[in-house]
Amino acid sequence: MASDKKKNYSTEGLNSRQEVQDALASAGYQPSEQVTEAEAALKAQQSAAPGDYQSRYQDQIDRTLNDLNARRAFHYNYAQTRCTSSMRRRTPRTPTTPAPMLPHRPPR
Repeated sequence: MASDKKKNYSTEGLNSRQEVQDALASAGYQPSEQVTEAEAALKAQQSAAPGDYQSRYQDQIDRTLNDLNARRAFHYNYAQTRCTSSMRRRTPRTPTTPAPMLPHRPPR
C-alpha cells in the first residue's frame, strides 16, 4: 500500500511567492517502487495479449459483401408494372356519375 507520509519541503531562502511556485514547479517527480512495479506489470500484461481475431468465415463474409455491393441499384416503376397498368385502364380516375345512394330507413 502507499505510504501516507507527507514529504516536507523547505522554503528556506525563497523570498517571494513566485520563487516558491517556481521551486515547486521544477521539483521532479520520483515514482515509488510500487509505481515502478505496477508499470512493469502493466507492460508485461499488454505484451502477453493475444493477437487480432481471425475468423475462419472471413472469406465467405467478404465474398457476400462484395456481391451485395456489386448489385445494381433498386429501381421500381409502378406505371410499368403489369398489375397497376391494367388497373389504370379499367378504373377511371374520376367517376363520371355519382354512386347511387340508398334511402335512409330508421331502425325498427
